[in-house]
Amino acid sequence: MKLLLLVAAFLLISTATIPMSSSASPATFTVTFEEKGLPYGMNWTVGENGHSYTSTGNIVFYEPNGSYIFTVSPISGYKANKYFFDVNVTGSNLTEIVYWGAVYYPVTFKESGLNPGMTWNVTVAGQTLSSSTSAITFELTNGSYLYSVSPVNGSLSSPHSGTIDVNGTPVTLLLYFRIGVNMTFIVTGLPQGSYWSITLDNVTYGSTSPIIYVDVANGSYLYQVHLPFNYYATHPSGRVSGNKIVYVDANSYILWEVLIALIVVVDAFLIIRIRRSRRASRKQQQQ
Repeated sequence: MKLLLLVAAFLLISTATIPMSSSASPATFTVTFEEKGLPYGMNWTVGENGHSYTSTGNIVFYEPNGSYIFTVSPISGYKANKYFFDVNVTGSNLTEIVYWGAVYYPVTFKESGLNPGMTWNVTVAGQTLSSSTSAITFELTNGSYLYSVSPVNGSLSSPHSGTIDVNGTPVTLLLYFRIGVNMTFIVTGLPQGSYWSITLDNVTYGSTSPIIYVDVANGSYLYQVHLPFNYYATHPSGRVSGNKIVYVDANSYILWEVLIALIVVVDAFLIIRIRRSRRASRKQQQQ
């Protein structure tokens, strides 16, 4: 009887110390996010339940069976086909593809100063657009771009070239045209290297060259010629407009001074001759 009791007690102790069951970790499966469309080496991020991972390639999560919501973080200058993925893991690995595309922003050049209907054009990164309205718009991705504005009727805009930066927002650049004309004044008759000048509506332009170029806004201007001492212009003033060439003939006062001096000498000589002749005539009469 005692033996039976001992055996029963041993069995009770053994069953108390040996666990009846054990709980193993649940199996996990990969949820892979693959990107397409981003530049090589660009980081992107995917998150789930407060945990996020960043990579330049694929992003992999290890999840047991269940439902999950994954979030793709935005990237400036690019747009994803989806930013939220509702994923159900049911005993197998999954792959989700995120397609990215560049975002284009309007870059608008606006002009002022041109006559209505006048055609003008702008070149950005090798692409040229023309317009007869007051605006030209390019669609550009983020980045820095060289631009240039072509002259219109010989006039450049301000600014007429430079760099424009696109950084996630539309860009507008104002251009101011000053439609101009070229007036050319050419002088003849001055010694080489002589300084002379032209005053055009209270603005003076001078040169030691026989040619003076003046770029001004289109209109009518009163001009006046200024020559060195002892010179005068045949037409010292006048009015000019448009793209004109004005010829200025310079004449020297010295020639007139010499002529006047000669006349004076001749007159004096004649007067002396006449006086001498009269004196001689009187002496003959007295004799």
